[in-house]
Amino acid sequence: MTTSITETRADGVAISETDVVMMAAALWLASAAGHYFDQLASMPLAVVMVVVVALVASVAGVTAWIVGRRRAIVIVLIGGLVGFGTGVRAERGYEPVRPAVVNSSADVVTDPIRRSGGTWVVLRLSDGTRVEAGAFGPMGHRLSRLAFGDAVSVSGTVRPFDGRAWLKSRHIEGAMTVETLEKTSGPAWFVAPAAEVRRLIVDGSQYLPRELRPLYTGLVTGDDRAQGSGRRAVFRAAGLGHLVAVSGQNVAFVLAVAGPLTRSLPRRLRLPFILMVLLLFLLVTRMEPSVLRAVTCAGISTWAALTGRERSGLSVLAVACIGLLVADPFLAVVVGFQLSVVASLGILSVTPLLIDRLPGPAYVVQPLAVTLGAQIAVSPLLVVYFGAIPLVTLPANLVVGWAAGVVMMLGLTAGILAGLLTRVGSDSMGATLVVAEPHPLHDVSAWARRFGSLLADWLQLPSEILLRWIDWSATQAVFVPLPVIGLSVALVGCALGVAWFVRPRAGWMLRTVEVLTLGFALSIAVMATPSAPDSPSELRSGCLWLPDVKTLIVRPPCGSDLAEAVISARIRSVDLVVVTGGGRPVEAVAALREVADARLVVAPPLHNVVDARRVEGPLDLRLPSCMLTASDGDVRCGQIVLQLRPSSDRENLSVEVCSATLGESPVVDCRHQALQEVDG
Repeated sequence: MTTSITETRADGVAISETDVVMMAAALWLASAAGHYFDQLASMPLAVVMVVVVALVASVAGVTAWIVGRRRAIVIVLIGGLVGFGTGVRAERGYEPVRPAVVNSSADVVTDPIRRSGGTWVVLRLSDGTRVEAGAFGPMGHRLSRLAFGDAVSVSGTVRPFDGRAWLKSRHIEGAMTVETLEKTSGPAWFVAPAAEVRRLIVDGSQYLPRELRPLYTGLVTGDDRAQGSGRRAVFRAAGLGHLVAVSGQNVAFVLAVAGPLTRSLPRRLRLPFILMVLLLFLLVTRMEPSVLRAVTCAGISTWAALTGRERSGLSVLAVACIGLLVADPFLAVVVGFQLSVVASLGILSVTPLLIDRLPGPAYVVQPLAVTLGAQIAVSPLLVVYFGAIPLVTLPANLVVGWAAGVVMMLGLTAGILAGLLTRVGSDSMGATLVVAEPHPLHDVSAWARRFGSLLADWLQLPSEILLRWIDWSATQAVFVPLPVIGLSVALVGCALGVAWFVRPRAGWMLRTVEVLTLGFALSIAVMATPSAPDSPSELRSGCLWLPDVKTLIVRPPCGSDLAEAVISARIRSVDLVVVTGGGRPVEAVAALREVADARLVVAPPLHNVVDARRVEGPLDLRLPSCMLTASDGDVRCGQIVLQLRPSSDRENLSVEVCSATLGESPVVDCRHQALQEVDG
């Protein structure tokens, strides 16, 4: 349970946990409001003044009523003024770049990512401006070889962004098309250890199956750049997307791994050592907002424990938020930071109440309470930002959460050791290449390589088993027939949850009403949950689904978002995929294969879709189809014919879906029937 503590300063003024929490909340809300000050400024002054006065009076009045102290009003006002001032200052200090030709030195502040056929990386130019630099072809390949912390000399054309607000929260002020690039040096001395640890973890992942490596690096370091869009869609749909985004859980496991060495050090060295470990992990994970929050909380908690100044979880979280928001006001509007803080708040405040009220053994109640507490707290944000919450999130997290934690710990121990063995094998191979003639050193180094490879393979075997379990569980979870919770159902659930917590022990009548209300809300969610379409329909723009023959026609602009549509429609397998050419068929088919079983893919002669069969000439595909007739209710079977015709340039296919005649009669009516139904 979280206990309220009070610290008394030398001047006799008591600072309670409630004071710190109120100041953090006021600072956060006001800082977020400061980012939208320019929008408010466009409104009439009288309206703005009325809104501000009413809001401040309401917050101060409610706070004073809850806390019962006048000082609460002062605390809220101070936090609000500081937060609003820092928010406005940060917003007005952000200035998009002007179009220009730039030739400058720069530091790489993110790892390169592949997007839309090119490579993109964030650079900090010599004047402090941050730009997202991108290139295609050979120059894009040179960009892909950079890493966080590298120093480069770059030239190109910069331009402002067009309305991508999320880049503002990362302090990125423009885009840059790279024309020339030269790496001048590697990471700075304080970044080099983190870069080395990250490389060791990546080297150790080479002993895992290729399809599991992106999940492994995502769990251990948060690097999910190599994860396909289809697998991303699967984990999001299962409510497990947070697993591949490093968070407070990762920091807790880092401290657990460093615990034995920490306890062996003299007391005066423990705090510097833990702070060094936290800083190293912060650099390894590229300073994500959720990690910033977790590392700051861990540092404050460690300082309080080692100095004998007890702090509760809520006060630590509040102090961390105050410090981070003052240092970087843009964090107030970063979704990742909001989810991280609110989830921690739910674990600290809701989880203890659930542990007291949920029946069952401790080894079941505690993980269930932690998962429930975090999910209940973040539900409003998830509904606001993403529109819905998959109800399968709770069981999926219970099933794979423990496995993800074990993989994190193995990655920080056995994974790094496997990376070291890889290095030893590479070094011994390089040493033997120096000796041209047969020499006993060849046999020794070959034996060392085989032994190191075998040992590293065994070290990574537990991680491979757990990764397969996590991946399989996520794939199965998206097809579990549980509803997706929308705004109305979420509000009903939250209201019932609050009532359940605050009400005294109630009689059977009130409990019955609560159960019936929740059941009614869940019934609405079940009825609103989409099912597999039973008639020709567009899953996404250009992605045509023919359910009678389990055929998917991929036309422009169908792309990687096809994976989300297939998951939403609960389509497990596709017998035939027809790629008409143009658009982004490679991304669409790759994403589809990650979420469903695509048995046969056909494409134009000059296609670049992996493992697709070429349609070299006119082809009629006769697909058996059975349907229920409305007249007599019988099931009759016939054929649907797909007429495929390559274009003259051999880059596209024309597709005609011909209507089927039931029974044994030949197909006589061949029109664009299904396509016209959808397009019309």
